[in-house]
Amino acid sequence: MKLKLIGVQDAGNLARERVVLRAEEDDDLGSYAIFRCEQDKDGEIDAGGIMAFWFQFQSIKAREYIILYTKKGTDSVKKNGETISSRFYYWDLSGPIWTGKFTPILVATTDWDILPVASVTEEPASPPSESPQALAPPVPRGTK
Repeated sequence: MKLKLIGVQDAGNLARERVVLRAEEDDDLGSYAIFRCEQDKDGEIDAGGIMAFWFQFQSIKAREYIILYTKKGTDSVKKNGETISSRFYYWDLSGPIWTGKFTPILVATTDWDILPVASVTEEPASPPSESPQALAPPVPRGTK
C-alpha cells in the first residue's frame, strides 16, 4: 500500500481523537477507506459492527499526512512547506470511537461493485428463475 497507518492519537477525547496516516508514494486518496473494527484478545479482527470512512478521490503526494478526526468539522489542507501538506478530514461523529477493543483498519479500495439504490428492495429475495438471463452475472459498476 502507498498509504501507511501511523496510529490513533488522543483516543477517547472527541475534541482531539484522530487517525494519522502518511503517504509513502503519490497516490489517489479515494483508493482507501478506514474501517473501525473490534480486535479480540488474540489480535483477531471481528467483522461484525464495522463502521467505515471512505476518503474522497483526491491526488496525494508522497510524505503528505492524512489526519482523520472523529468529530464534526470541515475538511481542509495545511501546507507544511513548499511541497508537503497535511490533509484534515472529519468523520462527523458525535462521540469517540477508538476506545476499548476498537482499532482502525486501512483498506485499499481499488475495485468495487455497487447495487444501484433503485434496485434495493425491502422484500425478501426470491430464488432466481431458471432462465439464462437470471443466471447471468451482474455487470460490474464503479470499477476504476
